[in-house]
Amino acid sequence: MKSICLIRHAKSDWDSPYDSDHERGLSNRGIRNANSLRKFLRLHSLEFDVALISDAKRSKDTFRLINKSNSVAKNISTLKELYDADKEVYLQNIHQLPDVMSKVLILGHNPELEMIVSYLMGLENSIFTKFSTASLVLLNFNTDDWNKIPEIKGTLSMFWSPPRGDRK
Repeated sequence: MKSICLIRHAKSDWDSPYDSDHERGLSNRGIRNANSLRKFLRLHSLEFDVALISDAKRSKDTFRLINKSNSVAKNISTLKELYDADKEVYLQNIHQLPDVMSKVLILGHNPELEMIVSYLMGLENSIFTKFSTASLVLLNFNTDDWNKIPEIKGTLSMFWSPPRGDRK
C-alpha cells in the first residue's frame, strides 16, 4: 500500500512587502492554520517517509510549522519544480521514490494540487468546491510500486480543512 498526502500551503501574507510571489510568507491566519494542521497530524499519528516541499517561502514556512520536532517527516526535499507544476512533474517525483518508502507528503500550491488529486483518483472534474489553504488530502493506492500510480487509482482516505473560525 502506498499513501500520498497532499497539503496546500497555509494562507499567505499579501500585505507585507515582497519582491516576487515566491517570497511571500504566511499571514497570521496562515500561522494559526498551520498550527491547527500540526495538531491534526499529531492527533492522527500521521508520519511520512519523505516530504516533498515547494521551494516557495510560504510552503517552506508551512512545513516548518507542521514539522516541529521532526514529527511529520525526517526526510525532506525542497523542490523548485513543485512551484507552478503540472501533473507530469508530480508524477516524475512520485515515480522516483524508492519502493521501500510507503508514505509521501507533498506540500504545494493550488490549482495544481486540486488537479493532481483528481487525476490520481481517476476523475475528470475536481472533487473540491474549494481546496482551502492549509487543507490536507490523503490518498491510498493498492500497490507496492510507485510507478503503478496513476494506473492504480487512489482512494480518498482522509480530508481535513482548518476549522471555520481559523479561516478569518
